[in-house]
Amino acid sequence: MHMIFLIRHGQTEWNKALVFRGRKDIPLSTEGKTQAARTGKYLGRRKIYRIFTSPLMRAVDTANEIAKESHCDVRILESLTDINFGDWEGKTLEWVKQNDPEIFSLFRSHPEKVVFPNGESLDSCCNRAFDGFSTELHRLSIEHTDDVDCVFVTHRVVLKLLLLRAMGLSSSSFWKLQVDTCGLSELDFIDNTFIIKRINSVCHLADEAHESADF
Repeated sequence: MHMIFLIRHGQTEWNKALVFRGRKDIPLSTEGKTQAARTGKYLGRRKIYRIFTSPLMRAVDTANEIAKESHCDVRILESLTDINFGDWEGKTLEWVKQNDPEIFSLFRSHPEKVVFPNGESLDSCCNRAFDGFSTELHRLSIEHTDDVDCVFVTHRVVLKLLLLRAMGLSSSSFWKLQVDTCGLSELDFIDNTFIIKRINSVCHLADEAHESADF
């Protein structure tokens, strides 16, 4: 059995300002650095074998904070990079609502049907993220017959899609999950099967460093 921790990166200023991020390489805010450090201390109790992260700095910096406590390798996994929001990247939520109301409305009602302007769809994002995720898990199972824990640090959209796929659900259920910054989800991987144990736990952030927000 392998225990998997799925973690969203810490907060950025664009999260607070409700700006779509996607492939834009935004650093952690002061609050985000605090969240990442506390996540690292929480996971430091575990024996983490390896950390995989999106290549974007907000995820890498979060992963490095966890690695400080876990004393393990951090590996970049390109497939974990954030969804390509295309023309929405760098735009506020209000701007998108006013300037692209039809696609925004469709995103809220039928997210599985949306292809972001000059970007990608949820399903294309899910397929490439899950391919990389499952490849690493199967490699881990071959390399280690004993129990090992590993961490995957990525983004809100990617995390939701990975969790939905692990539960056998489609991207149409995208809005049925909330994932906070540095929210932690826990899965067991046994005989090629996922068992969901926790979703979006923020107990390690239960103070002024955590502001619940699914954006």
